[in-house]
Amino acid sequence: MSRKYDKRLKASVVYDICELGKSTSRTAKEYNIPLKTVEKWVTAYHKDPKVYEISALSDEERISELEHEVRVLKRKNEILKKTLIMLAKDN
Repeated sequence: MSRKYDKRLKASVVYDICELGKSTSRTAKEYNIPLKTVEKWVTAYHKDPKVYEISALSDEERISELEHEVRVLKRKNEILKKTLIMLAKDN
C-alpha cells in the first residue's frame, strides 16, 4: 500500500538533502520515510527544482490549504470579538 505525502514534507526533505547537504539515508530515517521514496523525490527535484514549490500545488491541494486558512482566521476573528466585548465591559 502506498502512502501519500504532503508537498511541504517533500520540499522539507529535499531541502535538507540538496540544500543543507544532509545524508539521504539519515534524512529518510529522521522523517520515517522509505529510502527509495526519498531518492525518488531527490531525483524529481534534480530534474525540476520547482517540483515541490508551493505555487506548484494542485488545485485540490490549494483549495484544501485555503479552506484550512479560512477556518484558522475565523477562529482568530471570534477570539478578537470576544476580547473586544470583554474589554468594552471593563470600561
